[in-house]
Amino acid sequence: MSGSEMRPAASPGPAPSVEQLRLIVENVTDIVWLARIEGLAELTRGGSPGQVDFDPDALLNRFQCTWVSPSVERVLGYRVDEMMRLHPRDFVTAAAYEAIRHRFAVALKAVLEDPDYVAGGPIELEHVTKDGRSCWCEQSVRFLRGKDGAPVGILGVARDVTERKRAERAIRGEQEKLRQLLEFQERERRMMAFEIHDGFVQLATGALMHFQAFGASRDEDPQQARQSFERGLQLLASSVDEARRLIGGLQPPVLDESGVVAAVEHLLGQIESRGGPEGEFEHDLGEMRLPRELETTIFRIVQEAVHNAHRHSESPRLRVRLGAEHGQVLIEVEDWGVGFDPGAVDESRFGLRGIRERARLLSGTAEVDSRLGEGTRIVVRLPLWPETGAED
Repeated sequence: MSGSEMRPAASPGPAPSVEQLRLIVENVTDIVWLARIEGLAELTRGGSPGQVDFDPDALLNRFQCTWVSPSVERVLGYRVDEMMRLHPRDFVTAAAYEAIRHRFAVALKAVLEDPDYVAGGPIELEHVTKDGRSCWCEQSVRFLRGKDGAPVGILGVARDVTERKRAERAIRGEQEKLRQLLEFQERERRMMAFEIHDGFVQLATGALMHFQAFGASRDEDPQQARQSFERGLQLLASSVDEARRLIGGLQPPVLDESGVVAAVEHLLGQIESRGGPEGEFEHDLGEMRLPRELETTIFRIVQEAVHNAHRHSESPRLRVRLGAEHGQVLIEVEDWGVGFDPGAVDESRFGLRGIRERARLLSGTAEVDSRLGEGTRIVVRLPLWPETGAED
């Protein structure tokens, strides 16, 4: 036979037997189920296309599972006989059941009004397993019609998509953390810009003006010129000190060189030398060095809490404690000042929100306990060894 000749089509093999089909369906990993809808005629009202009106709860109460594949036990933990006795609301969350009600009403209305309608798109629903765990399944359903074309039942397939949902949630969590980090960094840039403008720039500008005055009056009024020169030198020296302070605030050298314990001790000494509250420092970290990201976060949280206490608490003393327990770093900053109502603090205020955001970025927690006239206690817990990509 030449290559141009037509070959006869291969004859299809024998159709699978009922037993073969049963074996296939019973061994699939997805959950396959059948259900019937009893009393549909008496529950629908209006009768003509476009006017179908019914109560979805009443119809779902007539929903009866007639068969389910054994894979249901692997996915949801229920035996076949147990699953067939359950109502849909028994194995999905309240939110998922509301989605079922809505989708069921829309789909059944469509199947009653359109003789060609058999199925809608899949829907993801959060299920509750027999032992109470959360499980996500993608449900696809197809309406079955009787000889007269009326819907008589439903064929459904549920696919376990829990791992995919977890992955999607982890990605969303990472995206949210990135968004928060970018927002947080932008806030810190603005705060640093304010500090540079209100401190270093003002001092340097004052020094420049005095040196300009010195140049203008050097020949005409030597005494005034000398005063301007000396004042310019003072302001220049102050601007250098301010620049060092700003650099130390950005990344204290002692933090990189000696660790977070030494950095906190240095911070409290600085606050006290500027007339701030007397600082007490307790820790049980010893000489242990932590991951750089964690040490920086601990220092920033303590720095923000201590500066807040210095600016607002009017407390004569404050206490900082760092500890390691149960795989976590515990940070406590306490003062005995005027206190405040945490619920009344504007969310746009940078201090407390900054502490909470820093903790959340490392999958930690931050609690603020304060009452008017009774001081403030801030407690932050961070994972001792933060994991990249931890789920929220």
